[in-house]
Amino acid sequence: NSLTQINSGAFRGCNLTEITLPFIGRSAGASTFEGSFGYIFGYRLVDTESKVVEGATRQYIIPYKGEYYWYYIPTTLKKVTVTNAKTVPDSAFRNCRMLEEVELNGGITVLNEYAFGNCTNLISVTGLESVTSVGQYGFYGCSKLTTFPSLPLTGVGSYAFYNCVLLSEVSFGDGLKSIGYKAFYNVPLTSVTVPNSVEYIGGSAFFGCPLTEISLPFIGE
Repeated sequence: NSLTQINSGAFRGCNLTEITLPFIGRSAGASTFEGSFGYIFGYRLVDTESKVVEGATRQYIIPYKGEYYWYYIPTTLKKVTVTNAKTVPDSAFRNCRMLEEVELNGGITVLNEYAFGNCTNLISVTGLESVTSVGQYGFYGCSKLTTFPSLPLTGVGSYAFYNCVLLSEVSFGDGLKSIGYKAFYNVPLTSVTVPNSVEYIGGSAFFGCPLTEISLPFIGE
């Protein structure tokens, strides 16, 4: 945990199956492309969306600048443990389809947008006990995620759990204020209880959920 910086490519070419780190990306305060998990494995920047970098994973994207960052994350990697992070940055584990398990340290309050977006083989994420906000696309497309703990959430972003097709149960605490557009789209929830604290539910928030029971604080808009 005394480590303060990891340079780009420090672990490039290592066919790791698991890794333990004090933070995500370059440093504890890293953001933008340096805050992506893959930064430590090295990256290549391309200016065309359609261009594919062989042996790399596209994680961080700035479309209006034409910047597409591809990282050389080993396909053998299955588990990541983070021991001293303050936050999970934007696109931290985006498109890390190789990962099955992520362990986070306690005390993290925000999962930023695309934190685990398109981690299609992700089965388990632990250490979420203090999380109060899941950003948009937070767990988008995590099709093998089966459980999500009851958390003191105040907000669930748009597309946060979109197409999490094995997530059959979620619960919300009394502090929840908003549920974003298509937040639980195509999630197999059969029962939902929305607390009285909720002020906003976005369009299609529960579209495709096979609900048999629902509890709401109000009727209509």
